[in-house]
Amino acid sequence: MTYVVHIKPGNHTLYVNEGESVLDAALRQEFIFPYSCQSAVCGTCSGTVLQGEIEYYDPEAVELSDDEREAGIALFCSAMPTSDLIIEVEGVIAPSDLPCTILPYTLSHQEALSQKMQLLILSPSDEDHIHYRAGQYVNLINSRGQKQAYSIANAPTGGRQIELHLRHAPGNEFTQQLLVELNADKTITIEGPLGHVLFQPKPNTPIIMLAGGSGFAQMKSLFEQSTYLNNQLPIHLFWVVRELEDFYSELPQQWQAQYPHFKFTPVLSQSKDGWSGASGRVYEVISQHYPDLSKHQMYASGPPEMVMQTLQHLQQHGLSRNLMYADALAF
Repeated sequence: MTYVVHIKPGNHTLYVNEGESVLDAALRQEFIFPYSCQSAVCGTCSGTVLQGEIEYYDPEAVELSDDEREAGIALFCSAMPTSDLIIEVEGVIAPSDLPCTILPYTLSHQEALSQKMQLLILSPSDEDHIHYRAGQYVNLINSRGQKQAYSIANAPTGGRQIELHLRHAPGNEFTQQLLVELNADKTITIEGPLGHVLFQPKPNTPIIMLAGGSGFAQMKSLFEQSTYLNNQLPIHLFWVVRELEDFYSELPQQWQAQYPHFKFTPVLSQSKDGWSGASGRVYEVISQHYPDLSKHQMYASGPPEMVMQTLQHLQQHGLSRNLMYADALAF
């Protein structure tokens, strides 16, 4: 059993498992939630239950007066929902509301993932660093003040480094100049975090991931986050590219071998001699696998036109607009 908890005044939504406290669920889903003792004594995690029912691990240990209980006051480090809830708690910050900062970073590692793709590992140049969540992106700022967005390819499950996948095809002047500057002095200015695509699985709702080209970076971050949270929902990744060499990582094959709940389908946008896998419009490939998408959620990243076209077509197969997560939707 999973309960839905709506938090006011920020209009946040939590999914809380049966037997789990509201605080534990909030921290598991990477919310900033006020707490201190975690023993139902100090009151830091207190708030008001506006609707629904709760129970406590140990009701006798909860430091609340009869008047406070009568008024709906609860200590959420110990309070467990027994129904869906509407609660009021001040100071709750959702992962997508983390402050955006501009900070210097240093190039720690660089390698070619393919002829067109470079992997960069960047480390903060001083004590401060960008606090981000899986699925978000940053702007890289060159010496001319020009900006370009890149998805963060690693989940923030340890350390402060940021992994980026940079496509450096001929004609991309920004990337070419950026790589020249990085190789010259090893530093870069980063702005972030940006974006509202976060890993927020809905219970009993299988996940489809769509990566177009270097959009794989965002899906990699989200999948790493799902494994960190021990998610067991089925995940099916569709990665669509133009040329076979554009599949620049073997990680999806490794994930498929390692995790029983993960499936991978590579897709070429045009059929090629010697290619026996899926090809053509990716939304047609997805709908062949899933004619009814009414019980699925979807994360998508890649060229905005491709992402929007795919999402529009998949709505005809039942995909709900409320269960689509893509930065393209913001634009």
